[in-house]
Amino acid sequence: MNPYNHLYLKKILGLAFHGDTTSQKMIHSIKEPFSVSTDFSSLVVVIRDRSVENHVEDFGNNLCLSRYRAEIYRCKENAVGPQDVLISWTYIPIPLDFQVAKIQYHKNRFCFISTDNEHVSGTLDKIISSMLNSVLHSNNVTEVEIGKAFISIEN
Repeated sequence: MNPYNHLYLKKILGLAFHGDTTSQKMIHSIKEPFSVSTDFSSLVVVIRDRSVENHVEDFGNNLCLSRYRAEIYRCKENAVGPQDVLISWTYIPIPLDFQVAKIQYHKNRFCFISTDNEHVSGTLDKIISSMLNSVLHSNNVTEVEIGKAFISIEN
């Protein structure tokens, strides 16, 4: 399953939302960190976005680090059939110092768990609203601002 094609993933999620077991299995075969709600109405998957230069002050070196983002998919509630499913898609940047190991879904909340066992969790509405400024100004936002917005998801 290729999570880098968001149009294809939207289609698969819509089918899974309406009970297509093949599509549900395809979603569960995603290799990248992801989590899906129990009713397949929501999906969050972390993918590599792009490389960014990061100045390491201790050594004065520029390192090329991978930027990751979480892609967020939501099915429209009360959809009648697969042809009527409206799925919203957006993304949020993940801070460079938060390497996502996995995502868990529990009680309407998605929890990002880092390789250092740090946790940041929230509902999709809270995740999206907390990160909105970082998404709208993605070309000008600093790493510090991304980190603060990401941590504010918990509040």
